[in-house]
Amino acid sequence: MALEAGTKLGHYEVVSSLGAGGMGEVYRAKDTKLGREVAIKLLLEEVSADPERMARFEREARVLASLNHNNIATLHGFEKEGDTSFLVMELVEGETLADRINRGAIPVEEVLPLFLQIAEGLEAAHEKGVIHRDLKPANIKVSDNGNVKILDFGLAKAMAPEADDSGNASVSMSPTLTLAATQRGEILGTAAYMSPEQARGAAVDRRTDVWAFGACLYESLTAASPFDADSGPDSMAKVLQVEPDWQRLPRDTPARIRELVERCLVKSPRDRLHDIADARIEIETAIAKPAASAEPGSLAGPVAQSKRMLWAAATLLVGAALASVGWWQLGPSEPDAPLPPLRFVIDVAAGTYLPPGSGSNLAISNDGQTLVYVASDTSDTSRLYVRRLGELRHTPIAGTERAGQPFFSPDGLWVGFNVDSVITKKVLLSGGEPFTLCQGCGSNGVWGEDGNILYAQDGSLWRIPEVGGTPELVAEPTPELGVSGFSSPVLLPGGKAILFQDGEGAGFVSSGIAVLSLDTDEVVRISDQGTDPIYSSTGHILFPQGNTLFAVAFDIERFEVQGQPVPVLQGVRVENGGALQAVVSPDGLLVYRAGGSGTQLVWADREGRVESVIEPWRVFYGPRLSPDGEKIAVQITTGGKHDIWIREVASGTLRPLTTTGNASNPIWTPDGAQVTFSESSEGFVIQSVPADGSGSAETVISSEYPIWPEAWLPDGRQLVFRQDSQSSSDLFVVDAGGGGSATPLLASEFSEHSAALSHNGDWLAYVSNRSGGDEVWVRPFPGPGGEHVVSLGGGGGPVWSRDSTEIYYRVDGTGLTVARLQTEPFQILSRERLFNVSDFWGGAITLRRHYDVGLDGERFLMLSMKGTDEDRTRIHVVLNWFEELKRLMPTD
Repeated sequence: MALEAGTKLGHYEVVSSLGAGGMGEVYRAKDTKLGREVAIKLLLEEVSADPERMARFEREARVLASLNHNNIATLHGFEKEGDTSFLVMELVEGETLADRINRGAIPVEEVLPLFLQIAEGLEAAHEKGVIHRDLKPANIKVSDNGNVKILDFGLAKAMAPEADDSGNASVSMSPTLTLAATQRGEILGTAAYMSPEQARGAAVDRRTDVWAFGACLYESLTAASPFDADSGPDSMAKVLQVEPDWQRLPRDTPARIRELVERCLVKSPRDRLHDIADARIEIETAIAKPAASAEPGSLAGPVAQSKRMLWAAATLLVGAALASVGWWQLGPSEPDAPLPPLRFVIDVAAGTYLPPGSGSNLAISNDGQTLVYVASDTSDTSRLYVRRLGELRHTPIAGTERAGQPFFSPDGLWVGFNVDSVITKKVLLSGGEPFTLCQGCGSNGVWGEDGNILYAQDGSLWRIPEVGGTPELVAEPTPELGVSGFSSPVLLPGGKAILFQDGEGAGFVSSGIAVLSLDTDEVVRISDQGTDPIYSSTGHILFPQGNTLFAVAFDIERFEVQGQPVPVLQGVRVENGGALQAVVSPDGLLVYRAGGSGTQLVWADREGRVESVIEPWRVFYGPRLSPDGEKIAVQITTGGKHDIWIREVASGTLRPLTTTGNASNPIWTPDGAQVTFSESSEGFVIQSVPADGSGSAETVISSEYPIWPEAWLPDGRQLVFRQDSQSSSDLFVVDAGGGGSATPLLASEFSEHSAALSHNGDWLAYVSNRSGGDEVWVRPFPGPGGEHVVSLGGGGGPVWSRDSTEIYYRVDGTGLTVARLQTEPFQILSRERLFNVSDFWGGAITLRRHYDVGLDGERFLMLSMKGTDEDRTRIHVVLNWFEELKRLMPTD
């Protein structure tokens, strides 16, 4: 959580933010008791919420607080204020060594005094048995007068659970940590500075700090990491098997310093410099007795490295990243042999889950170092989260509420996304307000090197400049060429051809995968089945059929398919509409979700127990029971298209009511004869259609803004609807006959929505944020009379009981609550939490309710996600997946 200036934690008052470290947010603060400035670091929720790790942390913090040395930033204490745990540390002014290196290589005469102090600080800590475990330039501060302070000393070990009794090279004493309850590993450290034993998850001692010391010294002299690579996994591979480029060391580097760096970076701990005190002595000697500059290559050569070890336990976006590790292997291999694939999983941000929906909810930058995904929090509000290299956290991207279908800019600085599948925006990952590119401009965007964003809408291909502007038509369906519609476009290398999902009909039924040449208009069919294709830089086209990912070789130069599709991955999640939940980076990092597709429509009793499943997995939205309880109207999303379907409760028959592909948010008319819904095929309208499918739809009202039906008055003569503007949501009333103008019901600077009328029509329940957060309110209808808050601490999606004495609503996405009330005079008699809803999907409950209440109030129509717990909270990762792909589907 972010703290504002002036926030008080005990007797510490926050002054300003200092940034985010690998283990938590860091703030400048004032100690009001002692009148001094300090730095406070809030611990990550993953640590503070785990009693075992907190107990371990407190014990380690006591040891770390005992370190008293001029070159070590002092840990003053470990504090708790309510649910917030934080460290109080010495406030160290100055720039980091990383900042200094960013300006260029540091001259030898400046480097040696700095690293003498670093060695002295490490030596003092090692003498007390404390190992840093994450020494890197970013953790070293240099003041204006040249004084060095080492930061975050020993915190990596403090993050670990308790050691086991064996004392062997298990997870207990290594940077690969395993929680007893879950047996999920976590790597702590930064890839380019990890010692080989640390990267492999083996036991570590003070020699791992010696390695990092050597890596930092090399980087200071050369302005380049000795194991620099395009991604964290590649850095770890270099650490395990590649020697640094010794020719990069400056010509004036003293011979003994060259040898020191080399001895620090020996891969075998047995042959590495054993004690940092020896490094201190070497630097002191070099300062006291300057030697002649050593010529590059004058040494006999690098110290022989130890036998190469195969790929170790790693993480998605390693660096200082925290992730879960599935398994690891060790074994000899030739130096140039490719690394085998490695599978593991990571958990999404604490307190969130991966929601179902249309479109892919995963995106990865071209350099494979940044993952963006869509997740919903405890209020069931979806937003984008970013997972970067070098971080232990999943960070929500501000301003991306209700976001979906993310896609990266080529340089990885921006991410585009859709809001409610209507508005396309982009936002800088470094921060800032999202920028609206266009409204109603389709979905599944792809950002080209030419500065244009390509997207599909209504079966055609369009592009819009990355700075916004007027969309330009790229291609239309051409049945004579075998193209009935475009969806899920992918720009192939060079930007001269587009891979896409072909489709036809109002519901956009997929008819396979194809490639279109923009130069010649030639179309090549890849497959007559499949959806949502991906192009792999190995020369393969990937696409799902069911929950299996297939691959087929494609020659871009010859513009032809080579061979037949072959299954390469089973158990990948594909939404019912065909949206593949998988992405592949150009360097072979595969990220995907596993499991079934969509949700299940179920009945649940008052304790949340599912009585009967009445639908297979699909992408459902907003189920509504008919007034007689015999039918269900529900929105089903297929291939990015939304239509209303009717379910006969008794017979189990399911039939489509609309076929436009743009119908959503169904509600029943009071007599149950018609279903009213929002239609966006041509502008924004609300329509009604006979529920038995016997007639055509009639328009109730149209608008320039998105509008949604909320509630009919009991006599069926007027409709309450919601209109979304750029700044708020408001409630209006319109006559049923259509053609008339709407009358404002609740229109203000705040957002009012989710209207629900009591069955006698005398009271209106709705959601408003006028109190600072979304709460359920009631007022007499049509008035006059006062307004009353029903919910307590947040609420959304109100539903009245049949006798108008109860209101059901959801709270923060965690529970279904019923409030019992009397209306004359108005009074809340009680509030009762019925059941938790973590197993039931609610979508953005503040704007739409995705449940309904049975006639007797004893059972509830819910969207169940039971059976998909792991899929909701875990992302699967495969490092070096291209090796497996090449084996299964060679291009030669």
